[in-house]
Amino acid sequence: STVDDILVETNETFSLSVERELSGTVVDFTRKAIGTIRDNDIPFVERPSSQTLTISDSTIEEGGNLEFVISLSEVSLEDIVLKLALTDGTTNIFDYARIIPEITIPAGDLEVFVEVATIDDQEIELDEDLVLSVQGVILGSITNFEDVGIGVIIDNEEEIKEDVILFPKYFTPNGDRFNDIWHVDQIYKRLVKFIYIYNRYGKLLKQLNKETIGWDGSYQGEIMPSNEYWFMAELQNGKIQQGHFSLKR
Repeated sequence: STVDDILVETNETFSLSVERELSGTVVDFTRKAIGTIRDNDIPFVERPSSQTLTISDSTIEEGGNLEFVISLSEVSLEDIVLKLALTDGTTNIFDYARIIPEITIPAGDLEVFVEVATIDDQEIELDEDLVLSVQGVILGSITNFEDVGIGVIIDNEEEIKEDVILFPKYFTPNGDRFNDIWHVDQIYKRLVKFIYIYNRYGKLLKQLNKETIGWDGSYQGEIMPSNEYWFMAELQNGKIQQGHFSLKR
């Protein structure tokens, strides 16, 4: 038996199957029948102007699932189908899994949950954020959907200690493609804002950031000699680290 409601909704389906035989022998009872309930309600012509949508924020330690709640201000008598989007704040595509771009708030419901699986990496990094938004309404009578949800991914690696060495002690730019470039160790790159490299007299030779490939041991096309060089690094958290390293040819 089906129920005749007043909700304007898409056609609905269910399946009927045999779980097991109580007596006798049935060789194959894995098949199932699909029942379809066709909606008989007429879609609204006038759309309620007061219907608005909100998205909750969510915070989770990396490796867990961000859980957003998309809510309507009042019950809708028709299905609301939304097109969703995730936008990077300080995250990138390696920090979380992509989501299904469409989601439905069924007629008669006020909210729906959206989960975003985050990835537990091994990088020591700052907490990161992303934005969940509604790009458009595919089906339904909602017009106000400008709210967004902020997802914060909390790093679960140990914090950097004062004595942790972030920077290589030497490099050998001799063209053999092994240790030819000097930069902060790869796992710490995202913690760095700027790095300044100087010679022993304090002359600035190179400025690096997390996107820069690194220093190849030259200055304005001139090859720098084997020697000790100094650096000052400004980290994303505002702290400063200084030190020196060797250039060996």
